[in-house]
Amino acid sequence: MSLYDDASLIAYPSGYKESKIYAQKPIDGSGDLTFARASSATRLNAEGLIETASVLSTTELVNNGDFATDTGWNKNANWSISGGVAIADGTSSSDLNQGPPFASVGTKYLISFDVVSLSQGSFRVQFGNASIDGNAVGSFSGEVIATSTDRVRVLAISTAIGSIDNVSIKEVITSNVPRIDYTNGCGSLLLEKQSTNLITYSESFDNAYWTKSGVAIIANDTSSPDGTTNADKIYPTSSGNYKHIRANSLNPSSGLYTFSIYAKKSELDHLVLIDYDGGGVGVDFDLTNGVATDNASSAFDSVEMIDFGNGWYRCIATATNMYFYWIVSDSGGLSVTASGTNGLYIWGAMAESNASYPTSYIPTSGTTVTRIQDTSSTTGLSSVINSTEGVLYVEIAALSNDGTTRAISISDGTSNNRLLIYYDTTSNKVNIYTRVGNTNQAIMNFVLADATTLNKIAVKYKLNDYSLWINGVEVDTDISATTFPSSTLTTISFADGNTTSNHFFGKVKQLQVFKTALTDTELATLTTI
Repeated sequence: MSLYDDASLIAYPSGYKESKIYAQKPIDGSGDLTFARASSATRLNAEGLIETASVLSTTELVNNGDFATDTGWNKNANWSISGGVAIADGTSSSDLNQGPPFASVGTKYLISFDVVSLSQGSFRVQFGNASIDGNAVGSFSGEVIATSTDRVRVLAISTAIGSIDNVSIKEVITSNVPRIDYTNGCGSLLLEKQSTNLITYSESFDNAYWTKSGVAIIANDTSSPDGTTNADKIYPTSSGNYKHIRANSLNPSSGLYTFSIYAKKSELDHLVLIDYDGGGVGVDFDLTNGVATDNASSAFDSVEMIDFGNGWYRCIATATNMYFYWIVSDSGGLSVTASGTNGLYIWGAMAESNASYPTSYIPTSGTTVTRIQDTSSTTGLSSVINSTEGVLYVEIAALSNDGTTRAISISDGTSNNRLLIYYDTTSNKVNIYTRVGNTNQAIMNFVLADATTLNKIAVKYKLNDYSLWINGVEVDTDISATTFPSSTLTTISFADGNTTSNHFFGKVKQLQVFKTALTDTELATLTTI
């Protein structure tokens, strides 16, 4: 019998829907985790591209989109419905329409349809003044964001002659959608704190929001880390020092800030972030070698570069009270030699306050945008969790050693009865804390080599037999601790036992619960990398 067979709950975050993360075991759904984040959020998908996590609504908004009957549509004179298709006769570019439904401004929708025949012009399906075109026989689909409350319209562009079928519009849901992130090459549930991007035009560097000095922008000049052609080229228009862009009216005056931008070399391969108030010294981001060099030790708390593939790096610096410029450079210093449009590529700028490390990319297009924190838990698990003995196992990585408490727990939904695996104020330190009947019991800990990489952690609990196993090794024990009364433990949470504090912010590759205390051999196997 395998350890998989022994487990009472197994969650490899992969299957999900809005507000739900599916557990592979138990198969009746009783172990599924509820999930909440009242905003959209991005992730790195399996193809290595940044995208907004989303799921498609099951509700079809179009009535009679398969044209099975000649009903539900307002037909202009150039349109008819017959034989299960809508037919445009080429006499006009007028539309076929219906309403309701009416679009909601700012909402994302998936539009799809089939062009069955076409001898002239093209078809356009429009909703909320956002549209997808079909200019040949075949299937067409795409996501759009509504800019008005207009109805569904099928337009015969350039007096189209042909027929169309299977018109479908469904809402693309982005709030409360779990993120399976592939930053480490394997899928892990990404849980993050709330953060706001203070940059209001994160991708449009040609916008007047960005003050430019001695540089020019070529908009949408190459593909970005999201896979579309929306990254800008920045190049110096004159030679000399401080050829830069800066976010207009953003002058961080107090507290800790993390600044980041995605950059890729072209003819130039150095981007420099400077603290202008600090005398013009800065961090050199070498886009050829992927190395960040801090030339201003007093100005920056930390600097790093993250390789996003295809030549793109995320350039990151954390500082306090910083007046910042992004400078183009040909050698890593403050100067550059201009030559035509020789420059480099930039995309996805962020400035986060009260942040000691960067969070996932938050796109903006005219206002600041806040990503709400992720939360996840599930209750009613008394049949899945054995309170008197068992094992809680996780494979997790912290996002940063940021000095905060971040916990994963099994509990009765309160702080009185709980078993925690948590990171605390000490860098790389993992702690185990057990409280039974509001009295402290087993307390164990261990300092990891690196808490920000995936570690396999298992806690065995049993009367006078607690142990902590990490990456195949037993690292701590407690042989004088009681355990929980039968049927006490009912809740799993990526937070403290009360489910409302000390939320876990990190990556979760898997979580398992066992109803028996595994043997040392089994625990070594379970936690071996």
